[in-house]
Amino acid sequence: IEFYESGSTLADGAIFNRAVTPEVRAIDDIDPAPRVAATLDGAPYVHGTPVATEGVHTLFATATDSAGNAATGQVSFTLDLTPPLLTITAPAPDALLSTPRIAITGSTDDAISIRARRLEATIDPLTKEFAIADVQLLEGVNEIVVVAVDRAGNTASQTLLVTRDTHAPELLVATPAQGACIDATAVDVTGIVNDTRVQAVRVRAAGAVYDAALAPNGQWSVRVPTPVEGDLT
Repeated sequence: IEFYESGSTLADGAIFNRAVTPEVRAIDDIDPAPRVAATLDGAPYVHGTPVATEGVHTLFATATDSAGNAATGQVSFTLDLTPPLLTITAPAPDALLSTPRIAITGSTDDAISIRARRLEATIDPLTKEFAIADVQLLEGVNEIVVVAVDRAGNTASQTLLVTRDTHAPELLVATPAQGACIDATAVDVTGIVNDTRVQAVRVRAAGAVYDAALAPNGQWSVRVPTPVEGDLT
């Protein structure tokens, strides 16, 4: 008794990520057409019936020749139609970083391979946590595709966006002018910062720190008290 699928030998323990149609062939030196009866998971199996249910399946067959001689055979196979779980825990989506290289970490369930930019992850066989070390970042936005593959060949992927920023923001003070002489109890300090990723502008004057109002276009302003007399830096 021989077992086939799609014209190829159906090996015991085979794993598929699609529906399969097992075929049972009985070969006898004398009887050209021995009778074949088969069961799938204990239920009668009709030759040519597709099997599409996930899980482990066992196909058992009995072949009987015209003289009443019988032989049996059995093969088990697995259908896995579900992509592996892929969760990225670090870095966070849209993270802003300054380092030239990062490690991508996360978890999976049954992936046997996880890759990003041709780098292979190490996967802990017990915790199913993974790490991809030394992923290089370019200046600016980096799009990193992480792909997981399970034993059946199912794939899952996630795209991670992180930004590398190694340049200090360009800050311009528009008012007051350098060396200005002011007759007021407070002065409006204004300017612009040429970096869309700046989150705050703070002005230090006479030992005190003031948070400036920052507009989306980079313009900022803050009112700073002035001393009765003397220089203010």
